[in-house]
Amino acid sequence: MSHKTLVYVALVIASFALASLSVLHAEDIRKLLTYGLGDRPTHEPYKGCHWVKENFSMIHLFGQVCADASMQSPLSESTDGTTLQTQTTKYGYSFKLHLFSKEVSQGPLDVVKGWYAKLTPNEQKVCEIQNADEPLQYFNDGKPNWTEGPHPTAHKTRYEIAVKPEIVQQISDKYGGDPGSGSGYDYICGRTVGTTWSGHPPYFEFDDRSPDKYLMVGTYGQEGPMIDLNSIRF
Repeated sequence: MSHKTLVYVALVIASFALASLSVLHAEDIRKLLTYGLGDRPTHEPYKGCHWVKENFSMIHLFGQVCADASMQSPLSESTDGTTLQTQTTKYGYSFKLHLFSKEVSQGPLDVVKGWYAKLTPNEQKVCEIQNADEPLQYFNDGKPNWTEGPHPTAHKTRYEIAVKPEIVQQISDKYGGDPGSGSGYDYICGRTVGTTWSGHPPYFEFDDRSPDKYLMVGTYGQEGPMIDLNSIRF
């Protein structure tokens, strides 16, 4: 191939690349330059914060780094790499991610049924296995009304063991709304898979790209942890 031909081919390739980039939204270009072609955050960070890819031994995710350090909850890793955990606050709260092994032949629901079987008979009466994914809501202009939580995501299957909706309704009717923590309704589903009344229950995440593992995402409050829950890889 002659030198002129090589130059021509290079120009064609460059032109095609520029044409491809020109059809991308400016925000997409920014994300491409920031995060490359691999994984990227699934939503915008809080004001004054930006996303940073955090690669631990066995778990990878995007966390927020903020100008206001008090907003951050850095994760520390266990020696075997299976657990990530924030520091315990003065209120006794700590967010945790725990990675478990499983047989490839075990389906997600089979695994969660095993956890459900550990509940006491009274806990099983008021708690059940539920789909943990929350439908994504949208504003009138089509923009997502994002709340940090597990939303339907490719490759992911998620379950939680939570209080039955009819039981939640009965308690809410009794108190005319949210009875709040400390009212005697905390950890109705037990300490392992349950949570406070106003907290988000732990959920189990399965990824078809890692059929021999699954993740238990710990309980968190209404504001959510300072990580992108839908960006987690293991």
